[in-house]
Amino acid sequence: IGSQIVAGTNHAIFCSAMPVVPDAERSFCIVIVSQDTDGNAEISEIRDVEIDVQDESTDSAGSQETTQIPNPFSEVNTLEEAAELTGFSITVPDAPKDHPDRIIRVMGSSMIEVIYENLANETEDGTDEIYRIRKAEGDEDISGDYNDYSNIRNESIGDMDVTLKGDGDTVSVATWSADGYSYAVDAQDHPLTAMQIEEIIGAVR
Repeated sequence: IGSQIVAGTNHAIFCSAMPVVPDAERSFCIVIVSQDTDGNAEISEIRDVEIDVQDESTDSAGSQETTQIPNPFSEVNTLEEAAELTGFSITVPDAPKDHPDRIIRVMGSSMIEVIYENLANETEDGTDEIYRIRKAEGDEDISGDYNDYSNIRNESIGDMDVTLKGDGDTVSVATWSADGYSYAVDAQDHPLTAMQIEEIIGAVR
């Protein structure tokens, strides 16, 4: 489902699994395969995904119903509710005036995501998103952005060592780890300036 170029390449593979035992239940996971520059590969991580799947079937009219995989994220009303579901809190900046709407979501008990967008500005692809912020336990890249960028660099912002990715002088992705948690800011649709990304990172905890 995606790849990330590091010192080699990380590949993300969406898998279904079923133990070879009677009456076993199917489960789903994302397998991260790390491949070095010599072509050697190994599984570096397996992340469980909790979803429900409806089997493909045919309705009474003979039309085939396709299998649908629900969104693993669940929307919540407040940051406090997100903290109750995940067991950790997140501090984020207020919504900017040009994108006043903020959507808060959780992925099971493993991740909090806050999306900043303008719900009134509908586009063909949906609403106008300016950026999203993620927090999860661990130190892995949780941005979900596997695009190739021409400018990848590490910078010290506050007391964090942050990886910045973008094209030219703008930043589309920022990732960092602190105090046992991973963070990511993703602004693919509206890349940010260096000053904007520093202000956002400074407000996230």
